[in-house]
Amino acid sequence: LTIKDIARKLGVSVSTVSRALKDHPDISQETKNLIRGFAQEMNYRPNVLALSLRKQKSHTLGLIIPEIVHHFFSTVISGIEDLTYREGYNLIICQSNENQFREAANLQTLIDHRVDGILVSVSKSTQNFTHFRSAFEDGIPMVFFDRICETIETDRVIMDDFAGGHMATEYLIKKGRKNILHLSAATNLLIGRNRRDGYIQALKDNNIAVREDRILKCDTREEVLTLQHHILDLAPQIDG
Repeated sequence: LTIKDIARKLGVSVSTVSRALKDHPDISQETKNLIRGFAQEMNYRPNVLALSLRKQKSHTLGLIIPEIVHHFFSTVISGIEDLTYREGYNLIICQSNENQFREAANLQTLIDHRVDGILVSVSKSTQNFTHFRSAFEDGIPMVFFDRICETIETDRVIMDDFAGGHMATEYLIKKGRKNILHLSAATNLLIGRNRRDGYIQALKDNNIAVREDRILKCDTREEVLTLQHHILDLAPQIDG
């Protein structure tokens, strides 16, 4: 059902129907009640896509995350969804599944749906950020969080991962630990590099030798299974 159908059924103009549904003061209350009652009875719903194209605003945000079934990201979704709902916005959630090509497809889907802005935490496999750069240069508002793109000057929501890695290592050293194993994230991610650098700096600050064999990339289930025997072999030498 369209407003043209309503206008034809009730014998009024399309503009009268449109203004009545928007509670325009030029339309009498009697006419408003008639049109609204009929629209409700016929289960009329406005064409959201058409409205967004006309107003150039969809009141919808897009979210791209690496995975949904993850405590951190599920918490992030909950926070974002809570605020968007409160502000009268809808949220479209996309999962890249740690895949750069799927991430790029997600981005294009959100752009095609005319979202007003996009929130992104990049996938571990993303090495080329051309898809984000193109969208940003086309004027799509973007905010990166947790895992960011360093080369695009957008707003970002991040923690000081260098300080986090440094503090965690310092804590273990103050507990008397000297042979500390660092299970690291992918070094192509800024968070992985910063945490690793924080760990290394803490060792240097305490005159403890940095050993590359004490730094293992191990942040997926598959890598844990692959490295489990090696880690167990190292275990007797590790105290933190």
